[in-house]
Amino acid sequence: EYVAEPPLSVPISAFGGLSDKIHPDFIERWRDHTSSTITKRMVNGGHFFLYDSMQILLQAVASELSKSFPGVLGYHA
Repeated sequence: EYVAEPPLSVPISAFGGLSDKIHPDFIERWRDHTSSTITKRMVNGGHFFLYDSMQILLQAVASELSKSFPGVLGYHA
């Protein structure tokens, strides 16, 4: 159950599927949950885009994590 709380102070990466029936602007609503930056990425696939675009999604997550934790994942963007 959703409970309103103050926004997080960390960046948010929000992903969506290009073929999803949910309008892409809905992803922008994640902006309400951070006082930092938000990065919106649209990838191939529908509502369950992670199955269609898993490699792209994993690379993007690894890239974002490597910015905060350089060298930990052995991945350099």
